[in-house]
Formats: sequence, C-alpha cells, structure tokens
Amino acid sequence: KKDLIKNLKFSEKNSDDLLFTIPAIINANKIGYCKNNNYYYVQTEESVTRNVKYKTYKENLECLFKATKYLYDKSIELAQIYAANCLLSNICYSLDTISLTNLDDYLNIIKEGFNNNFCNELISNNKYLYKTNYYSNKKYKDRLKNIMNNDYENIKKYIVSEEELMAKRKKKQNLIYLSLIIIVAAIIGGSWFYSHHTREVSNSYAVSETATLSSDARVYNSLSAIQRANLPDQALVKVNRYYLTSNDNDDTYARITYNGKNYFVRATDIELKMNNEINSYLTQSGLPHAKITKQISSIFEQRGYSTSSGNPRGVVIHDTGNENSTISSEVSYMKQNYSSTRVFVHTFIGNQQILNIADTKYMAEGAGPYANPYFVQFEMPHEYTAASFANQLGNAAYYTAYILKQNNLPVTKGTKDGGGTVWTHAMISSYLGGTDHEDPISYWSTTARKLFGTTYNINNFVELVQAYYNQM
Repeated sequence: KKDLIKNLKFSEKNSDDLLFTIPAIINANKIGYCKNNNYYYVQTEESVTRNVKYKTYKENLECLFKATKYLYDKSIELAQIYAANCLLSNICYSLDTISLTNLDDYLNIIKEGFNNNFCNELISNNKYLYKTNYYSNKKYKDRLKNIMNNDYENIKKYIVSEEELMAKRKKKQNLIYLSLIIIVAAIIGGSWFYSHHTREVSNSYAVSETATLSSDARVYNSLSAIQRANLPDQALVKVNRYYLTSNDNDDTYARITYNGKNYFVRATDIELKMNNEINSYLTQSGLPHAKITKQISSIFEQRGYSTSSGNPRGVVIHDTGNENSTISSEVSYMKQNYSSTRVFVHTFIGNQQILNIADTKYMAEGAGPYANPYFVQFEMPHEYTAASFANQLGNAAYYTAYILKQNNLPVTKGTKDGGGTVWTHAMISSYLGGTDHEDPISYWSTTARKLFGTTYNINNFVELVQAYYNQM
C-alpha cells in the first residue's frame, strides 16, 4: 500500500499508462501490490485478480489514491466508493472502445462489491440502459454516456457528503474520547489532591515553643488548605500544637502563631529555639546523632506489650549508675547476670554509639511491673566531657524520637495519671510505682552543672526530643 501511494503521480504526463485493478480494491479484504514492467498490479491473498488497463487522468488517479488511503485507514466503505468512482469515470472515457461484455462485468463487480444502498440503487436503476440493444446506436450511446456521467457526478456528490458525515462522526468520537480523558484525569487528579492535601490527623498535642521558619517553609491557613500563605523568611513564630498525620508519609505539622493569627507548617520547616545551653549547643551543631546498631541477643525472654495495639506507648530513660563503665562492659554484665536478675533493657546509648541488644517489638524488664509491659527502655553509661555528654544526650533524644515516630506517638512528658510518652525511671517510681530508682535525675543535673554550668531535666530532654522528631 505504501509503495502504491508513494508512486502515484498526479500529472497527466505519466498517468496514461498506469495499470490499476479497481475491482480488487472493491472486493479484497487483504491487498498487496507488485510492480511488473512499470505497471502496478493489485494482488489478493488467493491470486492475482484480473487487471484492466484504463485510460486514466489526473482526477481518476486522485480518486484511486483516496480509495487506497481509505482502505489503508480501514474505512472500507469510502474506499469502495472511490474505487467505483474511478471505474465509472474510466468507463465513461472509454465508451467508444469498450466492449459490452466488459461493461457488464465491470458493472456487476461494482454492484457486488458495494454494501452501500445509495450506490446499489444508482447502478441498478440504470443498468438496463448499459445493456441496451441499441448500444451501437450513437443516440443511445450518447444517452448512456450522459447517464453514466450523471451517475459519476452523483457518486462524487455522495462521496463528499459521506466524507463530511465521516468527519463529523470522527469529530464527535474525538470529543467523546476527550471528555472521557478529562473525566478520568479529574478523578485521578481529585484523588491525588485529596490524598496529598487532605491531612488525616491521628493525634495532636499542645506545646509552648518558639521557632523560626526555614527560608522555603510551606505555610498554610489550615491543615486541609492547598494554597499556601505568605509569611516572611526566617519569621519568628510561636508553636502551640503539633499534629500527627496518617497520610503524607506520616508527616508532623505544627500550628504556629504569627501576628496573632494561626497557620500550619510541616514540622521539618521550623527550627526550635532552645532554652537550655546543652540543647542550643546540639542545635547549632546540626542535631548530630549516631546510627542505631542492632546486636539482638536471643537470651532475653520475648513477651509482647500489654497495650491494645501490641506496640509500646512510650520510652523510659535509665542511667547505669556505675562510674567509668562502658557500653561493652554494661552489656556483658547484663547478659551474664540475666538468668538470676531477670533484668534487661532494649538499648545502651553513649556519646558515639546507639546499641540495640533486645528486640523493641517485645517488652524489656528494667523499670518494674507497671512500666515494663508498656515502654521501650534504654540505659546511659556515664560521660565525663562536655562534648561527650552533649552528644550522648543528642543520641538519646534521637533514639527516643525514633521510637516515638516509628509508633506514631506524640512527644509528651509522662504524667501522674500514666499519660505521656517520655519517662525517666524516677517518674515511673513516683507516678506508677513498682520500683524505687531515681535515675537519671542526679546524673543529668550533676554532669550538666559540672561540664556546662547549667541544669538539665526531663523538660529540657523532651524539648530536645521534639527537635529531633521534627526532622523525621
């Protein structure tokens, strides 16, 4: 098909001797083309069909070109009409030399090839004239020629109307397709916007903090807002509440106040102003932390948490209470004596290491019967330089934030009624009972005063945990 289209030349000079088989175009479902002695043949799958040499002109070639084009585009009906048009026009031009037998054959081919009622009726009504016994009479021959020319013109008009109708149908079809595409795009786009901009809050908690906005902070008028609000770069704001979401990658949002109006911003887009010198030191250092290293021991008993979800509901902080001990020595002692003491924690944290030795999916046994079934627990060996103590606190805050974030828990200080997520062993003793230890109060306050000339307590630690949490 491509070769035929490529070699059609619309000029009378080289169109006179082209050989085309119009009946094959009318009837064949699958057509191939071959070239022999500079003539073009139309070939069906079964055999080479009869080939008729026509005296062709530019207009006929154009009709045949369109017939081939429509056939190539699988518009069979219009292909047939153009082929018949070309055949009829050639018969008109060749009445002086064509035989009556061939004329009858050609008309039958046209009629049999057409499924179109208009063309069938047109040919049937005039066929008796094509076969008249007065064919040799010039008067009737002229009449026949006029009728055939009239048929030719009628078919041309029909083709134009069919093409217009086909174009309208195609336009309507394209509009339907476009409408469907728009509807599907709207559904997908709506779903995307809903999932990305409708933020489902799973938890929230009140705070009282001061922070600065990052230079590229995305600020919104509400949690469900899509359009952003404009606030100055590095604006100083008050943070009064955090919102934990169950979509948007479980992002945390902060409700901030600026010039008396509330806004919402991702927690990653704010930097907390610290009230404690050690926390400020860590913030200015970029909130550094060690990676969590897992060396899970199989000797510790694995029992599930007693929460309804089966997950921990907070973290308990211990210090070892031993001077000049190391993480390695503390872990060895805990393992060696576990069979008699039945005491262990999940993790040990130093200034350069966060070592997880027991699976946090299961409870530890380090803070008494009222805390063990509910909390992840870690120990802090003592540090003796300002940098090492600060880095240990940073690692401890990071690990606490990591556990809370992993379980979609807020950053809140433990309370007398058992609420809150961040606890010291001393708070367990005071609020829940079942134990009498007071760590790490003395270790924190004594070391902070000695190395930094300041204090350090659970409020300072919760503030530091929130800073690390906001980065996650």
